[in-house]
Amino acid sequence: MVAGVCYVKGDNVDNGRGFEGKQFDCVLDVGYVVERGSLKGLSVRSGMSLRVPTTRLTSMRTA
Repeated sequence: MVAGVCYVKGDNVDNGRGFEGKQFDCVLDVGYVVERGSLKGLSVRSGMSLRVPTTRLTSMRTA
């Protein structure tokens, strides 16, 4: 069994609508390889991502 966790933090994120903010991503990845039997060598992986955007108004753009 293999497991991994990745944490990524971004600052000054621009979404193109006049907002800037911060974003946090946390990714959990789990995998397993069958070691015996007729399915020997079969690999299964699953992942889950949690994204937490926090946005603040920094400017108002008018068209």
